[in-house]
Amino acid sequence: MKLLIWIIAVVLSVLWAIDVSASETRVFSMGQAGIFTHDNSNISTFPGLLMNYGDEVVTELRFKDFEASFSAEVRIPVNSYMVGVNFNRPIFLMTPAVGQGFVRLTNTSDVYFGTEFMGHNVGLRVSLGRDGFKQDSIQSISQPQIDESARYLEFAAGFSGDNYDVGVGLELPSIKSEVMTLPPGTVETLTDEWSGTGINFAARYFYELNEKMQAVPVLRFGTASTTQKTDQPGTLPQIETDFSTLVVDFGVGLHYQLDKNNLIILAVDPYGITKATRKVKDAGEIITTTTMFPRAYLGVEGKIKKGIVGRVGANRSYETEKTETKPAQGNAFETSFQTSRYNVSFGLGINIGNFLIDLDINDGMFFQGPNFISGQLRDLANRVSISYLFSNNDKE
Repeated sequence: MKLLIWIIAVVLSVLWAIDVSASETRVFSMGQAGIFTHDNSNISTFPGLLMNYGDEVVTELRFKDFEASFSAEVRIPVNSYMVGVNFNRPIFLMTPAVGQGFVRLTNTSDVYFGTEFMGHNVGLRVSLGRDGFKQDSIQSISQPQIDESARYLEFAAGFSGDNYDVGVGLELPSIKSEVMTLPPGTVETLTDEWSGTGINFAARYFYELNEKMQAVPVLRFGTASTTQKTDQPGTLPQIETDFSTLVVDFGVGLHYQLDKNNLIILAVDPYGITKATRKVKDAGEIITTTTMFPRAYLGVEGKIKKGIVGRVGANRSYETEKTETKPAQGNAFETSFQTSRYNVSFGLGINIGNFLIDLDINDGMFFQGPNFISGQLRDLANRVSISYLFSNNDKE
C-alpha cells in the first residue's frame, strides 16, 4: 500500500491547476447534492445556466462498458449568444410495455441556445429521441410483420440570475406498434399506441447569509398524463389504459464556501412524494405512492494540492412505498413497505492542462487496492467525467 501511495503522489505532483467547471461525477461523489450548488451538471434542468458554462466539452462516462449511457456535450459562444449540443443524454420515463417491446425511449439528444436579456440569462433547449424496428415479411403466426416506432420530444426554457435559477419543460413522448398476423382465413393488424404529455418545473434561490454561507431552497415539480390503446385479436374490445404521475420535492441546502478551494454542502429534502396511477377502463386501477421523509445530503470538496481536489459525500433517504389496488369488482386492498437507503461516496478531481478528470472512486480500492497489490480485479472508479476547457488556450 505504501508503494501505491508513493506512485499516486509522484503522478499528482506533476499536475497543474486551472479553473474548470465540474461534472455529474463531481456532484455524484459529493452525495448527489448538485441541485444545491452552481454546477454545469444542472444545465438540462436550468437551461439559463448555459451562459455561465461556455467554451467547454464535457463527456460523462456513467457506467463501465455501457456506452449507451455515455454523453458528450459542447458549448460554444457565438457573438453574444451561446449554442450547445448534447449528443446523448439518458432520460427516465415511466413507459408501459407497448407492442412487442422492440423499441424504447431511454436516450435523447439536446440542442441549446442561450443569450442575455435585460440583465438575466435566458436559455432554450430542444430534445429529440427516436427508436424504430421493422420486420417486413410475415413468416408465420408466431413470426408476424412488425412496425414499431418511438419518439421523444421536449421543449424547455430557463431563466437564471446571480442568485436564482428557474427551469420549465414540456415532454411529448409516444410509442406506436403495428403487428400484422395471419389468423385462419385472413390478415389482421393489431395496433398498440401510447402517448401523452409531461410538464416539469424546478426553481432554486441562493440566499446569502454571510460572505461564506448561502441558504438554497429548491422546489421541483413534475406531472404527466398518458394513454395507451391496445387492440386485441378477433372481436375482443380495445383495452384503454390511462397513466398519470406526480412528483413534488422541496429541499433546503446550506452552501458553505470556506474559501476558494474548499466547500461543504449540507442539505435536506424534508418531504417528497412520487405518485403513479395506472387505470384500465372498466377493470380498476393501481396507485403507487412513494413518500420520502426525509432525504439528507452531505458533500465536501477540498483542495489536496495544486491541481488535485478531493471529495467526500453521503446520502440518506427514508422512504415509504404504498400500493393501492382498486379492482372494478370486489374489495380494494393495499400493501406498503419502508426502506432506508444509504450511500457514502469518494471522488477526485484532477487538472491536466486544460483537461479536468473527475473520478467517483470505488470504495473497495481503499480496502484492497489494485490488482498488483491484492491480486483481485477492482475498478478504480465507478464513473468518470472528462472535461476540456478550450477558452484557456489563449493563455498558454
